[in-house]
Amino acid sequence: RLRAALGLLSTLFATMRHRTLDLLAKTLPRALDALRSALAHSKIDAAETLLVLVASVPKYLHTHLEDILEILILLEEDDQNVQISNEYVWHVANDDDDDDGMNEARIIARRAARALATGMEPRILLPAWYEAFIRAKENHSSRPAAVLRLMAAAVDSLGRRAARSHAATLGAFALQAILFGRCANDARLESYAVDLIMRLSLKLTESELVEWLRAAAKWGLSGDSIRKTAFFLLATTITARLKDIVAKHVASIALEPAIDTIRSLSSTISSNTSKKKKRKITHASLDLLCCRAVACISSIMHYGGSTVLDTDVFESAHPALVDLVLLVQSETPQAIVHDLLAPCLAFLAAAANSNDSEAIHRALNARLMLHARDATLPARLAALTITKAIVTAIGSDVAYFANQMVQAIAECLEDPHTSILARDIVLLVDRYAGIRIV
Repeated sequence: RLRAALGLLSTLFATMRHRTLDLLAKTLPRALDALRSALAHSKIDAAETLLVLVASVPKYLHTHLEDILEILILLEEDDQNVQISNEYVWHVANDDDDDDGMNEARIIARRAARALATGMEPRILLPAWYEAFIRAKENHSSRPAAVLRLMAAAVDSLGRRAARSHAATLGAFALQAILFGRCANDARLESYAVDLIMRLSLKLTESELVEWLRAAAKWGLSGDSIRKTAFFLLATTITARLKDIVAKHVASIALEPAIDTIRSLSSTISSNTSKKKKRKITHASLDLLCCRAVACISSIMHYGGSTVLDTDVFESAHPALVDLVLLVQSETPQAIVHDLLAPCLAFLAAAANSNDSEAIHRALNARLMLHARDATLPARLAALTITKAIVTAIGSDVAYFANQMVQAIAECLEDPHTSILARDIVLLVDRYAGIRIV
């Protein structure tokens, strides 16, 4: 009987449309209650009925918007609440319009969200989504993520004028959502919030985006470590998505703060080393902040290249970045070295322009070889892994400092724990520069 009643409602809304407005005011509250009850028995039928409703008369649903959004969230909610396992992951793992792996009810809910966004004014719909997020985060662990995924449709439907009008409030909301995700230790929630900002950024001009980024930096960099962590994630993602279009602008805003963050940690490393203490990377907030700052520098160097790297920047950045290998212990996830530190320093080396490249490469290599010889075994392996990535990135320019590597590589070849990496470096130098260093 419930399915038949839902089918009758769908037919009524689809065929009569605006002629049902008088009837709609009387029947809609009871219809929404029926839809909410139907979720426990037939989500697909409830979703299809809601889709017909919001597609038929979206402009006349504002008085019942809270109930409609609640049903959409219940349909979209991910019961498993799967989270990204590695907190230091800096890329956005978005879950936008890819229907693979979603059940049919969620697919229909996404279509209903798009229909609602298309037919309703943003000045009405967006504040309703903001309030829905506040309600969701107070009582439910998985619903905030559902709200952010559904909000993507509302952001996508914005025209350029509407995007400019709502950029400040929508951006502020997304920043608070990122902060909430970080405090909740939910990297997935962070990624959905960043994805909203990415969608908004595509509708802004370059100057409007830079202005908004400066406001975001003021919010993030003037706060505590959690806010800084959130901001570096945002800066990294925007640079990775928009590449050289924004790399120079992001560098002017975020590069120096990111380097300062690494340098402050580097001074702690030096202090601990002098006191014969050991420290390892854990998933505490300061260590996550370090990883996000490194990722930010990496993306800026990758897409900004020589336009953002000069001698002063290099002299400020490279000692602290290289010294991070001293944090590496046997328990450190390998991805931190292979996917974070090594690419960052490789991009830094590759970004050196022709005038400064020899001095930059020699200084970088000298510090790495020092750690490859004298540090703990995990740190030595990390230094060699980074050196291998740098040699691969700069190719024949390795000839500038090949002679500096001889003693350290020779010692590493004699150690069975480091000999494989050392041999790889020997072969790479031979391939790119035609020099046999041992």
